Amino acid sequence: MLTWLLKSLGKNDVSQSFNGVRAIQTHLDQKDRIEAYVNGTSNQKSGVFMRCNSDWKLSLCPHGIGEKLSRDTALLDSICSSCDHFHDAVYQVVLLKDLGKNQIAKTILQTGKMYAEASEEFQKNLAELHSSNQR
Repeated sequence: MLTWLLKSLGKNDVSQSFNGVRAIQTHLDQKDRIEAYVNGTSNQKSGVFMRCNSDWKLSLCPHGIGEKLSRDTALLDSICSSCDHFHDAVYQVVLLKDLGKNQIAKTILQTGKMYAEASEEFQKNLAELHSSNQR
């Protein structure tokens, strides 16, 4: 997801710095798409299955954040881990929806700790990355 996130934020210009506010908004927009799909107000799954890939740390380098954070591997690992946890929850909800278990999927979105906590953790890590990049 982080690679997609950087692309969606228009990170083609190396002089641009990482903008955590925009990154978090992009994540929230993705959550809106997931919730619309699960709630039946959209049939589109595009953007639902975005996950970090193995070279995501390398993708940070040309965008002005990799060098600064290369020493903070704990933060980088935490970002990827929280992204993975969020998408594990997304896969669960979407699978339930696709299996026709709509009410269970909706309940997980509304009250499920795994989905909500994973999203919050990912947002917290993006905010920390943003803050770290501002120094």
